[in-house]
Amino acid sequence: MKLFSDTTPRKIRYYRWLPVVLIALLTLAVLLIIRRYPGEKRFSVVHMYGKGGAINFSKSYQLGFFHAGIKHKGALLAEKGDILGFNNSFYHFTDFLTDTLQMDDSGDSMVYVNGKLHSLVINKDEDLLPWFRQMKTTDLDKLSAIYFAAPVPDSYINFLKEIARTRPNLSLVFEENDSYSLVTDYFKKADFFKPRFVSLPVTNASLPELARWKNAECLYINLADSIISSPLPAIPSMKQCILYSDYVVSVSPDFFNNNPQLEKLNLLLDRPFYSLLSPLDKLDELILNNGDNTADLKELGNKTEALSVLIISGKCTGIDQLLKAKKVKWLGLPENTSQAEFDQLTASSRKLQVVELNGNSGISSYASLQDLPDLSALVITDTVTDKTSLASMKQLRYLSLPMENKADSAFLQDMEKALPGCIIVANSGACLGSGWLLLLLPLVIAFSLLIRKKIKSPGHART
Repeated sequence: MKLFSDTTPRKIRYYRWLPVVLIALLTLAVLLIIRRYPGEKRFSVVHMYGKGGAINFSKSYQLGFFHAGIKHKGALLAEKGDILGFNNSFYHFTDFLTDTLQMDDSGDSMVYVNGKLHSLVINKDEDLLPWFRQMKTTDLDKLSAIYFAAPVPDSYINFLKEIARTRPNLSLVFEENDSYSLVTDYFKKADFFKPRFVSLPVTNASLPELARWKNAECLYINLADSIISSPLPAIPSMKQCILYSDYVVSVSPDFFNNNPQLEKLNLLLDRPFYSLLSPLDKLDELILNNGDNTADLKELGNKTEALSVLIISGKCTGIDQLLKAKKVKWLGLPENTSQAEFDQLTASSRKLQVVELNGNSGISSYASLQDLPDLSALVITDTVTDKTSLASMKQLRYLSLPMENKADSAFLQDMEKALPGCIIVANSGACLGSGWLLLLLPLVIAFSLLIRKKIKSPGHART
């Protein structure tokens, strides 16, 4: 009897540590797989809390916002390197392990993320001098961006130099308007930074000045002129470009000739300019917005064959051209996609993990989505045309649906009950990835619960 009494505590301690060991081993396995396959897509669900709407500019489908859901506020899909927006703030998503962002932009001169200072805002109505004079190095630990809404006061210059010594790679965001004056003012007074991300308005004449930002990994360019005849200068570190304009009517086909290394491109333009893609042989992600114009996808040629992300907004002809996208994992379909085309695409693109639909009446059945082995996320905007099929998609880990009225809200609640393991959020306008990530997380939880149950079992403790 004494023997059993002496060994039982030792066994209990052993089983208490076992879940921790299993979780550590499985986490190590995930990290080793990530290291072994660095190019593998890892889409995450990012929760952005705060008053407002969130958007993924790098993968924007119809510029839709993700507002508060039933349980999860502003949850949207992203991957490492994406540019996320929250109201007027930008967030360069560089760590997929940080999947919850508490945004606070209630002040006029500072933006906080998860309680830490993220952005400084320079505007004419707020004086940052009191804060500058008492700032400490620790205050800058999480500082990631400076937003320019007004010219830089001369009294700020020395403080900005000090910040640049500590945080040289801060993102720079210039208020988007028809003037390039804020950028010009920055160049003259405060060009101390080597940003990895820049958002700014650009005129045709000012394009060559962007060459100074050789460390920029991503540019969000607002074309301020209706005719762009100059090419973008060589920016060797740039892997991603977001091109935006409400009214540009002409862009030189040579625009990207100096940057053939681009891997991610988002054309948020009112009309198709597919000739811009010609020199881009390394494209992995392509997002196209056609505005009110109808685009001919045959002009894409073979550009879709190597893509892992392909998102197309607006109406198109030649939708069968998308059948060439055999490697695509994230697909956003044109709004006039027919049922036959939808079924053909889902049958052809077997690696799909994320699908985005406009909710047009041409697609009345989502049944073919159930045959996709890796499908984990579905976004439907405008209208849900097949409510029956959705309730049976138990493999989904993320579902975003339109919500404009009480009927939509009630349907979201129904989906919460039908898909208890799924994050469901509303849209207006846990980690997703290559199968194994989705499987390992439930395994970790299952092992942990199983061992804890054995620890608490009286019969097991007595053995």
